[in-house]
Formats: sequence, C-alpha cells, structure tokens
Amino acid sequence: MHYSSFYEAIADAIPDAIALVHGDDIRRWGDYDDRAARLAAGFATAGLVPDSKVGIYLYNCNEWMEALHAALKMRAVPVNVNYRYLDEELVYLLDDADVEAVVYHAAFAERLDHIRSRLPKVRLYAQVGGGAGSGPVPDWAVDYELLIAANEPAPRIARRDDDVMFTYTGGTTGMPKGVINPVGTSSRAAGGTARGGLAIPDWPDEPTPEFAVRLHERGGAPVTCVSVPLMHSSGLSMGAMPTLLSGGCVVTLTAHGFDPAELLRTSVDRRVTSIVIAGDAIARPLLHELETTAAEGRSYDLSALRVIMSAGVAWSGEVKLGLLEFMPHVTLQDGSGSTEGGIGVRLTRKGDPVSTNVFTPMPGLKVLREDGTEVAPGSGEAGRIATRSHSLGYYKDPEKTNGVFLELDGERYVMAGDFALREPDGSIILLGRGSTVINTGGEKVFPEEVEEVIKTYRGVADAIVTGTPHERFGAQVTAVVSLFAGEQAVEADVIAHVRGRLADYKAPKRVVFVAEVPRHPNGKPNLELAHELALAGGPA
Repeated sequence: MHYSSFYEAIADAIPDAIALVHGDDIRRWGDYDDRAARLAAGFATAGLVPDSKVGIYLYNCNEWMEALHAALKMRAVPVNVNYRYLDEELVYLLDDADVEAVVYHAAFAERLDHIRSRLPKVRLYAQVGGGAGSGPVPDWAVDYELLIAANEPAPRIARRDDDVMFTYTGGTTGMPKGVINPVGTSSRAAGGTARGGLAIPDWPDEPTPEFAVRLHERGGAPVTCVSVPLMHSSGLSMGAMPTLLSGGCVVTLTAHGFDPAELLRTSVDRRVTSIVIAGDAIARPLLHELETTAAEGRSYDLSALRVIMSAGVAWSGEVKLGLLEFMPHVTLQDGSGSTEGGIGVRLTRKGDPVSTNVFTPMPGLKVLREDGTEVAPGSGEAGRIATRSHSLGYYKDPEKTNGVFLELDGERYVMAGDFALREPDGSIILLGRGSTVINTGGEKVFPEEVEEVIKTYRGVADAIVTGTPHERFGAQVTAVVSLFAGEQAVEADVIAHVRGRLADYKAPKRVVFVAEVPRHPNGKPNLELAHELALAGGPA
C-alpha cells in the first residue's frame, strides 16, 4: 500500500472528480496526477533519484500536495519545511535533511537567497508564484509552472512499502528533528484515519483504490477542509492524505493566518464533510465567530459537516460544548499524540460528557514508572506514556532515537515525554510533558492543567502557563493570557478563578496580558516566546 500508487489508480478511474481546492484554484484528479508526474520528471532532470530529499517550503496550497505526490512517485523523500523558520533554523533543517530540491513560495525567495550559499547540496529551487505582487523568479531558481510544462509525465514505476517520508518536528522546544516514517505503514495508518476520523463506516481492513472509486460514485467521498498547516503532521496525515486515499477532495484556506469566517464560508460553499483543526487555537475563535454571527441574526449552513478532528493541541471541554450547540449533528474527534506516535482519542457527540484531557488510549499503550514497571489503573500515580510507533527513528540521530524509541513485549514503542494517570476503566488523564513541569517550592505543576482552567474565565481567548524565577520557591507559575476583542480582565480575578478550582500552589502568581498568545503554526505553544513575555511582565 503506497500513497502514490493509490492516487494514480484513483486518477485513472475518476479523472474529472475534484481532488484539491484552494480558493478559486481547482485540481481535478486527472490534472493532479498528471502535474505531479511532470514535476517528478523535472526532479529527475535536475539529477534527483530515489531517496533524494525534496523540501516543501510552501504555505497551504494545491502545489503542496502536488510536490508531495511528485516526490513519492519517483521514490524520493518529501521533507516538510516550517515556513515560520528564520535563516539559521532553515539552514539547519535543509542541511540536516540532505535536501536536494526545494519547492518554495515566491514570498520566501529573499530568505532563500540569503542562505543558499550555505546549502551546497541543493540542485534545484522551484518557485511557486511570482510576477504581480510577489516579484520575479530569481535567476537561481526555475518557475514551478514552467518546470511542469517543460517535462512529459514521468513513467509509472513499482514502489516499495519501505520507501520513506520525513516529518520534521520541533514540538514545543528544541531544534527540529526528522522523524522517518515508512510510506507503507503510514498509508495504512491513514486508512485507519479514513475509517474513524472521516466517518467512513464501511472502510475495509484492506482498502483498495476500487473501494475509493465506489465511495466517490455513491457520493460518500469526504470533502475535508484542512485549516492547519500541511507542513505539520495533523494537517497532512490526519486530514489530507486519508481524504485522498478515499477518493475525496482536500480544501485549503487562502489566508496565511487563521480566519474563522473564511473557514466557515468555505465549509458552506464546498459542502465540507470534515474539518481539521488544532484544538483551542482554532476552536475558540471558531466558536467566537459562530456566537457573534448568531447574535447578529446570521448563521452558517453546516448541514454537510460530519466531523471535526483535532490532534496535538488541547481542546477545552467548554469549547466542545459550545460548538455542539451550533452543530449538534457533528462528531468531535479529539486526538492526543506526537509525530512519533499516537496516544489516545476521544469522540464527543451532543449529550456526551465532555473533557479536555481524558482519552481512550491507543491499543497497547502503557503508563510506566521510572523503573519501567506499569502504573496500576486507578492508583492515582503518574507515569510516562509509552505508545506503539511505526516510525523508524530520527534521521541521522541514533543517540536521540535510542533515547526515545524502545522495544517492549517484542514491539516498537516511543516515549516522547508525556505523563498521564491511568483511570480504573483504562482511560488516561493526560498531564502534559515532563519537560514543561514547573517545580514551585517542591510542588510539581503541569502547565496544561492550569491553562485549561484559565481558559474557562470569561473573555479569555488563549493562555500559556510557564515557570519564571521566584526568590523563595525557585519558580513561580506565570500565565500569559490574551482576551477576545472588547473583553477586559483583572489579574487578581483570573488568579482567584484558578484558586477556586485548583490547589492554591497551582494558581498563577502573575498574569501577563498580551494581544496574542504566541503559538507555532501547528497550534502548539511557542514556549520560548511565551517565557520571554512572562519574564517581561515584571518581577514577582
């Protein structure tokens, strides 16, 4: 099972069906596959071969998926590139990944020009866009469209399950690291997402392109709006790839920053059946937009929507309740995990109890003490999560690989640093990353727990909790908080709100109000910047 082989078969069967939508730019399945085949031929002409690395340095767009398909077609290795990175981070990633071709948006041409002398391995720069408003294609690059037009489609070839793709992830701290995933197992995992996340109940255990075609013909193919960056695994692996495996259509938004009104308008216009979000980073402004328009007597027709999926970012219980008031027919799928491996999932429907950090664990998940023994369910004892993983480890980093991946009961597991409690019924309460725990006067505080309480305070749009120095306790709990437009809050009231719901030592000693809480494009907290803002807020 290989993404590109699947996509080729689907394109042959339903060439006129819509595969990709970005604003007014539409790719039908036949065009999508043909353009990717011509791009693959362009890669080969530039000297790329199987196992060559192709960096995709793009905002969300149809070309993102074309570049990915082209790389996989020729058995090259696609590499996601974070478009928020500055020079040093970008050089590090492209050099560490041994990238030989970069497909980039015209907006990034100047940055690449600054650093390309430090990237001797790169053979090809292909620019998407240019001309009006974004500058000409520089002489050291080729125009993406001309590259496609100049080549005949690459011949189709046999591919292997053990072809790989890289996902570079920085998580919340540290330099980016390349997670190596075999294409075959990744494709099968995406098939499982199609069954559950995309609400395709009759998805077979061994899916085939023929099934995807039949699904399309009976009107059951998903239309998924990916509101998060494709450069992150939640947008790509949870949304785009499973949708295309199902013969469906992937819709991306045109705004480079999140616009909840665009998401809702697009969902109405395109009859979207599933939306991929990043927890509260997307869900809170989305709910705020629904509430605002309802107060004005307007509404959005979301009758086609079946499921909203999120992963990797906390999704508050009260926000879930709010969304279900506006869309009671929708299932909310909240997933927890990392690029290296999934942790758990929770499905919430209208009338179900809601939670922020309680999940049904993935099969085989373990909660372990420091000595490697398992924590007993219902013991109230916190432990580190070990979850099954199909990743091969980190590219060119055996030391880090050996420190995170391990063999348990004859299977491959990953311990990414998450802590949890195991409930008597087997469910897990996710506490957060051990690396972010705040030790204040000998008491340990998990920031995520405090953040979720702060977010329940009236008018709060977002919050990140971090530790800052304290003369007496070593560290103090400090909250960086943003408010919705027009809302006001007093520091003492926010602190009192937390004290009324959590132990006193968990309450913030300081609350620093900012215009926008800093987050990475995938919705994860930008801890370094949040810490700087917390320190700048003043001494204890």
